[in-house]
Amino acid sequence: MRAAEHANITLRYEAKPVGFVSYGAGSGGLRAVEQLRLVFAELHATTTRTGVVLTAPWERLDQHGRLVDDGPLGRAADATLDELSWWGEALRAARRHRPYGQ
Repeated sequence: MRAAEHANITLRYEAKPVGFVSYGAGSGGLRAVEQLRLVFAELHATTTRTGVVLTAPWERLDQHGRLVDDGPLGRAADATLDELSWWGEALRAARRHRPYGQ
């Protein structure tokens, strides 16, 4: 990757929030999320503590192929979006007050 491309990618995520939705069989993709947290830390992004984990989502589909919402899944989505929104507002205000890296 060229340095200019790397700088462009880094600037997109600096001081911005990142939330995760993962899926998989046993662990629901949590191992991949843990690796991605390290990547986003290097890009100077803030990752949310909460996330949406879909364990075996193919078992949660109705006859039309739509995901059937259940209580825990909905609560996880709400918590993740609330946290993402909070971090987004906080980091936006911080960037306005003092641009990141200055």
